[in-house]
Amino acid sequence: MSLAETSRARDSDLTPGDAVRAYLEELARNMSIYQSLAASIGTIIQCGTPGCNAITAEGHRLLQRGQEAGAIRRDVTYEDFIYVVTAISIAIENDRSSKSRIGHLVDLFLNGVSVKVDRRFR
Repeated sequence: MSLAETSRARDSDLTPGDAVRAYLEELARNMSIYQSLAASIGTIIQCGTPGCNAITAEGHRLLQRGQEAGAIRRDVTYEDFIYVVTAISIAIENDRSSKSRIGHLVDLFLNGVSVKVDRRFR
């Protein structure tokens, strides 16, 4: 089953935000498998093959679904996803032992590095 098919198959099981997270983690994991693929991902997503087109279409679908549900900011683009996944994949490619950190790195992208403190209770 392809990445896009797997993503669509779990649609009913995940919230829009969790679906985006799963897609980004899987995309980063898949890209890190191929040496230097991460460096050329901009070319890959525009390659025109059925697989590339399906992955891109699924990313756009998940982004729109997440934005409509209020789980993803309106100013986020699919290209933002690609930039972050590329950075994660390059980091993983350079340190094979850190594949287990993909989820953590995706979480940093989705939730930031700041600790949110409710100032009303300080």
